[in-house]
Amino acid sequence: MINQTSRNGDEPGWWLGMAIFLSGWGTIVYQLYSFLRDGEWVSVSIVKVLTKLPFDRVGDWALAPGSWTGLHRALDFLPYSAAAVVLGFLIMLSIHIT
Repeated sequence: MINQTSRNGDEPGWWLGMAIFLSGWGTIVYQLYSFLRDGEWVSVSIVKVLTKLPFDRVGDWALAPGSWTGLHRALDFLPYSAAAVVLGFLIMLSIHIT
């Protein structure tokens, strides 16, 4: 019998990685567009994205952390676009390797 190997696009996890990867690049395009239009760079940190999620506990923590303040400061420092591009790429790569 011929061994059929699955293509990357057949894996749901690969599509999740691609969506995260593209959201990172989409954020960069949005930031560049805003900069070219208004002359001011729009900062989009991971914390800013967490405040927009529909999960109350995560959003509340992102707005006013009562604990884990070091993690909050680190996530507020990290740009969402870079984190999403790297995370999405690593997810797609891990699907390809396995």
